[in-house]
Amino acid sequence: MPELAIAARFVVSADRLRGCTPWLTQLLWLYSYCRCVVVNRRLQHLIVSTRRGWLFNQVRRVPFSEVTRVVYRAQRLPSLSPLRNLIEDDPADWAVFFISLGLTQGRELPLFTVWQRQTLTPPWLQRLAGDEPSLELGDEAATGLVELLHRYIGVPVAQH
Repeated sequence: MPELAIAARFVVSADRLRGCTPWLTQLLWLYSYCRCVVVNRRLQHLIVSTRRGWLFNQVRRVPFSEVTRVVYRAQRLPSLSPLRNLIEDDPADWAVFFISLGLTQGRELPLFTVWQRQTLTPPWLQRLAGDEPSLELGDEAATGLVELLHRYIGVPVAQH
């Protein structure tokens, strides 16, 4: 996964997939929030465990038969600076990707939110120095998670 992304890292095995909220995000929430997802191909279900606060833990078991699709949404952050090409870390250089599962009866189960820096043209000073833009698009971390879920659960991906 790219370095400039805040995303869950999944541990992959032949019949299991396990990922949790990254430690940096947990640190920002003072370890009061964490979501872990375990996908088990052999048992044909996934388990979503969510800790809110330090004492409340909710565990939900979802059989594959209830999952209809993997939902993938993206939102680019608005630019706050009129001098965007001069500033390295303008908020507009980041995008937020929402990954969830569409369930039967129109319900949706949120899984992860991924923050990733977008690849843009370099600021004018870097262009003057001859820096080449990156070949990454800025959605590699989120797309990687969506592809893993699609492959392990076997449902289509819906982009909104």
